[in-house]
Amino acid sequence: MFELRTTPCAFTKSGWEKDRSAFKNCTNVDNVYHCIQDEKNRSGEICILPVWVQPYNCPEYNTRARRIDNVPCNVAIGCPNVTFLSNEVYQYPVCLNKTHRKEFSDNVKHPVPWFWIVGPALIVIALTTILFFWIRKRRCPKRLDDETNIPLLRGEDENEPFHKTAAFHEAKEYLEEGGKFLVLSGIWGSGKTKTAKELYRSVTGKSPTIITDLELLDCQEQNQALIYDGEIPGKLSAERISIKIKTWLENVSIGGTKTFIIFISTCDQKIAFSKIIPVTLDAGFRVINLNERLTKGDRSSILYIHFSMLHKNRNFSKIEDLATKGKHESLGYPEICALFCRCDDFQKMKGTKFCKIPLRSLKLYLEDMYHNKQNKFLMLVYMSLNEMELDVKIPNERFLNELEAGKCHYHTQAKSSFSKIMKIVRSGKVEDIHSLMSWEFVDKVPKTSKYRLQHDVIKRMTLIVFGTFHFDQLLELSKPEDLEGWIKEKGTVNTIKSSSDDIVPSLFIDKEMNLQYEQKMGQKTAEDNEPFHKTEAFHEAIQYLKGGGKFLVLSGLWGSGKTKTAKELYTSVTGKPPIIITDLEKFNSEKQNQALIFDEAISEDLSDGEMRRLQEKIKTWLEKVSTGETKTFIIFTSVKDRKSTFADITSTASSADLKVINLNDRLTKDDRIQILNSHFTISCPKEDLSKIEDLATKVQYESLGYPEICALFCRCENFHKMKGVEFCKTPLRSLKMYLEETYHAKANKFLMLVYMSLSQMEIDVKNPNEMLLNKLETCKSNNPEQADPLVGTLTEIVRLGKVEDIQSLMSWEFVDKVPQTSKYRLQHDVIKRMTLIVFGTFHFDKLLKLSKPEDLEGWIKEKSLGTKLKNVVGDIMPSLLIDGKKWLQHKQKMGLQTAGKS
Repeated sequence: MFELRTTPCAFTKSGWEKDRSAFKNCTNVDNVYHCIQDEKNRSGEICILPVWVQPYNCPEYNTRARRIDNVPCNVAIGCPNVTFLSNEVYQYPVCLNKTHRKEFSDNVKHPVPWFWIVGPALIVIALTTILFFWIRKRRCPKRLDDETNIPLLRGEDENEPFHKTAAFHEAKEYLEEGGKFLVLSGIWGSGKTKTAKELYRSVTGKSPTIITDLELLDCQEQNQALIYDGEIPGKLSAERISIKIKTWLENVSIGGTKTFIIFISTCDQKIAFSKIIPVTLDAGFRVINLNERLTKGDRSSILYIHFSMLHKNRNFSKIEDLATKGKHESLGYPEICALFCRCDDFQKMKGTKFCKIPLRSLKLYLEDMYHNKQNKFLMLVYMSLNEMELDVKIPNERFLNELEAGKCHYHTQAKSSFSKIMKIVRSGKVEDIHSLMSWEFVDKVPKTSKYRLQHDVIKRMTLIVFGTFHFDQLLELSKPEDLEGWIKEKGTVNTIKSSSDDIVPSLFIDKEMNLQYEQKMGQKTAEDNEPFHKTEAFHEAIQYLKGGGKFLVLSGLWGSGKTKTAKELYTSVTGKPPIIITDLEKFNSEKQNQALIFDEAISEDLSDGEMRRLQEKIKTWLEKVSTGETKTFIIFTSVKDRKSTFADITSTASSADLKVINLNDRLTKDDRIQILNSHFTISCPKEDLSKIEDLATKVQYESLGYPEICALFCRCENFHKMKGVEFCKTPLRSLKMYLEETYHAKANKFLMLVYMSLSQMEIDVKNPNEMLLNKLETCKSNNPEQADPLVGTLTEIVRLGKVEDIQSLMSWEFVDKVPQTSKYRLQHDVIKRMTLIVFGTFHFDKLLKLSKPEDLEGWIKEKSLGTKLKNVVGDIMPSLLIDGKKWLQHKQKMGLQTAGKS
């Protein structure tokens, strides 16, 4: 309570401290003693949270609103020219020495004329200040933490303007009367979090306890009021959340403190909350929508407190129509007021128009900044990607270095600008650092070296503009949690707009970008980009392994999904990442005591000695795993069934211990439709599946596995021009012809495929094999009519590291980006094989020279040993047919024949 004084407040720190000691009503640790005047110029004392007072203003206690206001200082001399905390008003006598009313001056018949006190003090202060700054300017540069003349100097968000609306008072009354569960809902920027914090302080008198992750909520230890600031995650069931809240409710019922939970939600979600809150809506569960409860008086007051803080000398009536006539649907009214009052450009619009399209206006403003004020825009990007702040004393050097090193490939002017930012931040010169700040969107955190974005709407819209021009850098530099929920694929949703014609705060991207985004978010990995359908064969295999089966053989054509199925089976049964063996010589059965996958590791031509060694290894493994309790098995992958061979290897003839499943033979009609659909909906979301469904229902395939046929057909638009039935009969022939055309028309793209085929199916653009790139440069087609302009050599493009140019090298129909790395990888080894066949057709000598022997094994054939090697449906075999001379070179490369013998 504001207690009136009969004497003026102290003008010195010692006097203020003496009065503070004598005042006994400060019981709340968060409140601070104030001696201050009210709106009637009466001096009084109160304990209250301090507020920041802007330059040329004085603090004044508003007895009706029970808060401290900023009011203009109307004295010609002595007004404060810096920002200060309201409890330190004793430093500015002009804010305290207004004449006191007679009824409270019985002991003082003649009030002290203010000029006798203030005059000499002001002269001394002025002279001292001038002398101090003159000496300081001569001797030392401006300090980093000097906070004078900063356009917006604020503390934490508690000092942001806040008006206690009708909804606030309703919520406070509910909580003070014992309400346990309150939901504050409202659109983005409606002040939900701020209102929740103010309610918490007002009801409990304590600083708020905020929970942002329900998984981390320990209901056994929590026995106080809480704010849950976040949506209810779908991965948590309503039942689990309800149990947590019941436990919390039981704990807090024992104590005598005021306890409640305030939930914050974009939507009312009454049904969702009724499932998790263990009370009925009438008994103790209240939902208050901050948008719907705004009164006309609330709107005017919210706009006024923002406007009066930032524009103390302007006429409020000129913009008051924003409060009385404006409608808001895309952004909360409090944030609309903040943006409008902070940014002069927005005030050139009519307030009612800005109120309808705040997000569109903000995006246009940021795009203009991107093009014309690169330093300021890039600083906003830095802060948006760095917890919404910059600490100039402890900047994120790694992040700054990544940007400066050229990872953000702006045009020359922008890149030069960011180089300047590095120098400015490291130099620590306040004037230069302030020149980087967009003060319409940034606040200085007082008494620190930090600068902070005003609201996360600034962060989101900045990243949308940044991603529009530099999507790859946005993915590379962002954390997944910074991207969640606002990046959308074009075509999967309509052009979303509100009824007021504003945009939604989302970045719309194409299919290729969306694949990269999904990889970044962990929704897909490089190996798991391909969809996977759990076929009948998969379920049969699961049943066998879970029933205790030890040895499973998955057989099928090249591209039938053997390895992918084996990995999915392993994970489903064990719950662990798979352990894969590809070299039996390195298989140590003494150390292995868990489930394994042998991926194409068994040769068809095992000698008796090799067979015995393999039998001993598997026998030793079987003895070791039998002593453990874990689910243990071996999955073999093989092109052919070879049941007798695997029975010999595993020393068993029993079907109970050895099962062979052919993935081609077990495909049902429904499996085929589902596999095609899973590929088609990801690669071609806008197209009609019925147009190509005959590929699943009418065709036969014999040269390539059906899953890989579907992947190739759906990923490559050129194959769509063929009938699905025709492509399914000749996938290898079609792929070879397409690669030959790429070789002649798109040299850089083809050679990048060759590079990846010769380099373990991938390229790391940060650590490329430059020698291999240089050698491939000599292998370009001599075709004078290249379809793609050659912007440079492969080596030059990769070395420069420009993402746009690197991506121009990629054949995205065959290549995936490995998430959170600088690697790109071929989709399947059928791409590798067919690329090398085409490469070897034109450059056989280079193929031998650049390849490892293991890359050539099994698919290079001498023409004289057979015909053109085609299967019954007319497709080609995945082999390179060569003449006798080249065959001799091949044999020498493989070590089958020495030069001397030849």
